[in-house]
Amino acid sequence: MILGQSVGEIENPDLPDQWNTVIKMSEKRARVGAVLAVTGASAIFTQDLDEGADEGAEAPGLPVASEEQKASLRAALEYILPRSEAKRVWGKIKESFGGGLYGPAADAVAAPIHALKAIRDDEQAEEEEARAEEKAQAEVGKTGEELRREKAAAKAGQMVGEK
Repeated sequence: MILGQSVGEIENPDLPDQWNTVIKMSEKRARVGAVLAVTGASAIFTQDLDEGADEGAEAPGLPVASEEQKASLRAALEYILPRSEAKRVWGKIKESFGGGLYGPAADAVAAPIHALKAIRDDEQAEEEEARAEEKAQAEVGKTGEELRREKAAAKAGQMVGEK
């Protein structure tokens, strides 16, 4: 049977199936590549480890997280979670990195949480400012609606003056 095989190029009998397989492989590679690039995770994770490599081995070329980075991540976790849960999550994060935490990982996890906190702090400051302004105007006898109209008129006047 082996000796009777055709030699050379043989036409594939199921080209649509092969085409579909190649498309699926390329889509998956593109998706993985996009996630790694967007999240910056390629600095943390690798697909090229040898099968015999230790799981707890230090990541090549990655600096260990500084105390400042660890404190930043801890504070970020405590912002979004109750303290007891934040401690548990902190423990799981350290455990998943083999007891060590790398700087890029700490920064990547903490950055979006700190950004969310900054946005919420800005919104809260704006609300407090608006309340204080309305209170001051109420003392003078103006309502919040009157104040908003005056501000809009003043802003429109400035825009006309700028042109």
